[in-house]
Amino acid sequence: MLKNSETINAITKFLFIGKEESDLKTYELVIFLGNDDIEGNANAIKFLWDKGRVTSKSTVILSGNVGLLNQGKEPEAIRLFNAVVDMGVPKEIFILETKATNALENFEFSKPIAEQIKPLEEFNGILCIGRAFMSRRAKMCASACGYPAESIDFYGTVDKKGKNIGPDTWWKSEAAIKRVLEELKRVAEYSLKGDISLK
Repeated sequence: MLKNSETINAITKFLFIGKEESDLKTYELVIFLGNDDIEGNANAIKFLWDKGRVTSKSTVILSGNVGLLNQGKEPEAIRLFNAVVDMGVPKEIFILETKATNALENFEFSKPIAEQIKPLEEFNGILCIGRAFMSRRAKMCASACGYPAESIDFYGTVDKKGKNIGPDTWWKSEAAIKRVLEELKRVAEYSLKGDISLK
């Protein structure tokens, strides 16, 4: 277990850069980075819909094929679409992107879909939703793909039925600590390879 509060605080501040629920506004474009927590992800979208942060005028791109945890299953984007529509969110606001297998591809493949509507800079609010501990890497991927990263908000989800990797919990279990440290390593490795932007 990590016990050094300065280390915990530094890692938390670096990785967990998502907005608090109370700081979210209404977004015209939302990009959802696929992962296997379909129930938690659907609940997050339903929450944003209920709170008016996503509206009938929003475009929500659900991006994701299959990941390491759901090989051979239906693409994450399709599974999430079915779950959130079953919760009563109108299907008309969603566009599915079913090729991406990692965060960089989520942004890369979603960009031409969004730009068919209008240039990214013209959207009134862009929100990226993904795992809370991956928000830093998501921001770097968005920047590398030419998004106006400085104007994108990030909203992080926490799989409370899984490793429960949130900004207030990640250092409380060995499995969560290991995953967060792996994420730090990925940020460093991808940065050195030039796959993600340091901006």
